[in-house]
Amino acid sequence: MTLQDIWNQALADKNNSFFIGNDSLFTIQNGCKIERFNNGEIVIKNTRLGGDFYKKLTQSEYSVFEQDGWHLGTQYVELQTYKYQVDALNRIIQHRLNASQDATRFQEQRTNTLKKIHENPYSKTNPAGGETDIVPLTSADA
Repeated sequence: MTLQDIWNQALADKNNSFFIGNDSLFTIQNGCKIERFNNGEIVIKNTRLGGDFYKKLTQSEYSVFEQDGWHLGTQYVELQTYKYQVDALNRIIQHRLNASQDATRFQEQRTNTLKKIHENPYSKTNPAGGETDIVPLTSADA
């Protein structure tokens, strides 16, 4: 599937609202922004990473879009973002515990993020890339 095919899927999705930029048309779904510029270029970015500047997708993320399409691709990127957030929270929690500081707030954030991972429909499918490293929800986090 080409970027044009993915754009057409996003365009056909009745749940998407499209916005007009200075030189583009775009929509955002599940933290993914697909943007078609006036020159015909199509770019997909992750809006949940990178702060003020959205991050371009990795090649493996683009591959999921190419194989599975717009909707499943956005769910996959959302899932990868949650996994990144859990890893970051785990590092913060470990650092705070090592420093004998309260980590309760971060543990709660991790629990909420783990629940989002398990609620994400892509975590219940067989991903294109054969990903099987979804973070398990432990009984301590339930």
